[in-house]
Amino acid sequence: MSAPHKRILVNILVTIPVAVIVLGACALAAFSVQENRHFVQSVKQITDFTDSVQGAASQQTTFAQSAGDDLWVDLQHAGRSDAKDSHANAWGGDLRAITVATQTGAVAMRVEDDVPTRDCRRLALYFVDHASANMGVLAIEAQPVDDTKWTLVYPLAMPVYERAALFACGTNAYAHLAVTFKIR
Repeated sequence: MSAPHKRILVNILVTIPVAVIVLGACALAAFSVQENRHFVQSVKQITDFTDSVQGAASQQTTFAQSAGDDLWVDLQHAGRSDAKDSHANAWGGDLRAITVATQTGAVAMRVEDDVPTRDCRRLALYFVDHASANMGVLAIEAQPVDDTKWTLVYPLAMPVYERAALFACGTNAYAHLAVTFKIR
């Protein structure tokens, strides 16, 4: 084989793997951007919802008084949410919100979200990091999708939140995350 033919063959053998690597890197970057967008949308959906509930509670003393109330329905009755508002999160999972009684007897809101496991961990740690930032986070729990036991992530006696989130969210493809916020 002549030298020009060898050069062409080497160029082809080098160009194809490089092109595959570059395309793979672009695909990974696009996937990462999409996952980050879903994460940001989910955080915004939860924080906007809690702001709406806390706003309604500050204006109406009878809003969300008893444990077990569906807060989506309560917001609709208070005129703060349209019936068409989606309860689906960015991944297509369901976002549920009910009132619960705390240990002190006060009423709080529990927001439960069905999310991919890696995002369960990210969301749990996000809300741990922002728990003291006037968000009114009282507790964070998680469970793998096929489990029945909720595991506490926040507050813990020993602040090992990364390990707690990893354990609580599990290793299944999806997990349930529950964040309990103050209403008033």
